[in-house]
Amino acid sequence: MMEIFFETKEVFQLKDIEKIAPKTKGITPMSVKEVLQSLVDDNMVDCERVGTSNYYWAFPSKALHARKRRLEELDKQHTEEKQRKMSLQQAVDKSKVGCEETESPMSQLKRQCPDGQITSLPSSRGPRGILVSMTDTSIKPSGYLKT
Repeated sequence: MMEIFFETKEVFQLKDIEKIAPKTKGITPMSVKEVLQSLVDDNMVDCERVGTSNYYWAFPSKALHARKRRLEELDKQHTEEKQRKMSLQQAVDKSKVGCEETESPMSQLKRQCPDGQITSLPSSRGPRGILVSMTDTSIKPSGYLKT
């Protein structure tokens, strides 16, 4: 239906559009009024009441200007979001300074004792303060701990 307005570049009344749209664009006569109203609601077609009549029009230049405005808005939004992303990334980098990633205590001990015998864990103390040697499958006393 927008093609009708863009091709003719004229102002129409509803009854004129109801006659033209079915003939030229194949729009069913019953839906012309609904389609036109939805275009008016979407600000694609302008409507003005003069006296007792409603006049409808849409010019190609208005559509072009609307697209340009939308493009400018999106460009502005894009640059703002890029700046926001950069500032958040800087905040993340700043918060990482001085914070080193640490290993878990168990992985540190495994790295220090590759043979699987860990003897310095506080949780490896047996009854009466006896330090036990832990291997993968067995626990055995290895000596007394002086406390």
